[in-house]
Amino acid sequence: MAFGNYLDSRVSAVVGTHTHVATSDEKILSGGTAYITDVGMTGAADSIAGVDAEMVIKQYLTMKPTMWKGAVGEPEINAVVVDIDEKTGKAYDIFRLKRRLTGNVIQISAEPRLFTKFLGNVVRLDSLNSVARYLMSYLQKKTNIKNIAFIERDCYQTIARYSSIEPEALEKIKEELHTDPETGKRFFKDYFIMTYRDIENPELYYSIVFKTNRKVKFDKMLIEIFRSLYSKLRKEKLLIQTNDELSILYEVGKEIATTIELHGEDGLINKIMEATTKVMNCESSSVMMIDERTQELYFIVGIGEKGDKIKEVRLKKGQGIAGWVVETGRAAVVPDTSKDKRFFKDADDHTKYNTRSLIAVPLKSKGKVIGVLEVLNRKGEILFNEHDLYMLEAIAQQAANAIDNAKLYDRIKFLYRSTVEVLANAMDSKDAYTHGHSRRVAAYTVDIATEMGMNPVQVSDLEIAALLHDIGKIGIRDSILCKPGRLTHDEYDIIKTHPVISGKILEPVDFLKSLIPVIRHHHERFDGAGYPDNLSGDKIPLGARIIAVADTFDAMTSDRAYRKGLPPDVAKQELLDNSGTQFDPNIVQIFIDIFDRKYKDNFEEIKSKFASQEKILKDFLGQ
Repeated sequence: MAFGNYLDSRVSAVVGTHTHVATSDEKILSGGTAYITDVGMTGAADSIAGVDAEMVIKQYLTMKPTMWKGAVGEPEINAVVVDIDEKTGKAYDIFRLKRRLTGNVIQISAEPRLFTKFLGNVVRLDSLNSVARYLMSYLQKKTNIKNIAFIERDCYQTIARYSSIEPEALEKIKEELHTDPETGKRFFKDYFIMTYRDIENPELYYSIVFKTNRKVKFDKMLIEIFRSLYSKLRKEKLLIQTNDELSILYEVGKEIATTIELHGEDGLINKIMEATTKVMNCESSSVMMIDERTQELYFIVGIGEKGDKIKEVRLKKGQGIAGWVVETGRAAVVPDTSKDKRFFKDADDHTKYNTRSLIAVPLKSKGKVIGVLEVLNRKGEILFNEHDLYMLEAIAQQAANAIDNAKLYDRIKFLYRSTVEVLANAMDSKDAYTHGHSRRVAAYTVDIATEMGMNPVQVSDLEIAALLHDIGKIGIRDSILCKPGRLTHDEYDIIKTHPVISGKILEPVDFLKSLIPVIRHHHERFDGAGYPDNLSGDKIPLGARIIAVADTFDAMTSDRAYRKGLPPDVAKQELLDNSGTQFDPNIVQIFIDIFDRKYKDNFEEIKSKFASQEKILKDFLGQ
């Protein structure tokens, strides 16, 4: 030991000898020198320091001098492998090898140089399949056995990481391993199987399979090193996956906290499912909800290939794996759908999608199952497992609570929207000829706002503002508002007060206060000559500028008691002629592009969209 410390950093390794017994103190000294007090011996395995054991024992018992002789029998080699940095000459690893040969089995042992090469290559491999393939290739060379396989198995599935065994035989071996998870050595027909547990996961087993009628004996160090490296690599891949999952789940949490809309491209369900597909590293995912009326399961969203097609499928209670999940309230992990009798193949037939594996977990709210969250076809090397199930259940819990809250919000929003529409109908009922005007203005406004890239909440708020943009006309006398001829100057001044009246009507309503500036200023002109406050350019709220274009176009193309509506091409030209003076030129161009794309060939449809309500109103008023 003094010698080793004295030479530390000046030599690559110091290896002691002649106790004849390997001393397990191998280490790398602080200066980069590999050290072991005694590497052990080469000689007969069953001996005392290479001497016949019985003779040595006899001498100690009798205390009489005895002529010793060397032991004979199965040989044993003790050695160390030292890994050395070629550039610095310093050692970075040292490990012991013990090789013992037996005569009645295929003995697999590692030559030090080959073993070091194997170890170095495995460390550099980044794929579980690559590690298995590398080891199997090494074992094939050492045993001269061609048919060999490496199989990984947990409580859900049995998969071959590498195999040169016939597929039919391999399937039978996998079934045998799945039904008999015990570790150790066994023969199965023409195959010798050695099974051992993962170092850190007792539910995970590895099996090495040889097509031979002879037992195969491994260097213990070879198996332990391989098992350690394979387990480490698998753990690292899971750790990377878990880190990615936690990162994405954090983002999901943020989205849930800031998104209350349930449906739509940017809605809560879509965001949750896109994140779930990414977290679970799968091809697709879906959410099914229970139809309270029929008790059937229907798809509200499908992410991935055939996502839209799946929405056409409905499952009866208890039908398919999803139906089973609803009925039992339990999750299902299905590594191979072709072997699960619960799997509903008709859904795949309808969508032309091939579902190979899946996990389905119940969505529960207040203890009641409200739907099912599914992920399909895991990608990558690590298949669906217990970890994935825990992860999906965590997402399902978040999703169920968020969906419940979003549904409550949808009900509130429905009541809110209904209230607004009642107000809009009340306003339009002042003049049967204007009925539907507010709704058409709202439809045009939504189109423009969406085209301009506004988010769903902004678009929804602007739609409400458009529905209520003329609410102040309720405060204008019918004799002026419904006058069949042209208005006088004084009458027009009274009409011009309706945006201010709108603000006063909406001011007491807290949830509508934010819309007042948009409604108040929808009659401002881009050049500053509008009313009520003579705002100009960008000082006019963007929403007001949008509604101004939509409102004017619909007013020009709608029939009045004193005139027929203008043709749309004439109305569009009027917008262009007043672009930059009365209207924001950018919004005018956007609206015209939308109109030509969406309404040009079916203009009468939107013009008469609310014709049925208009007829009812006219009949009611006796007109």
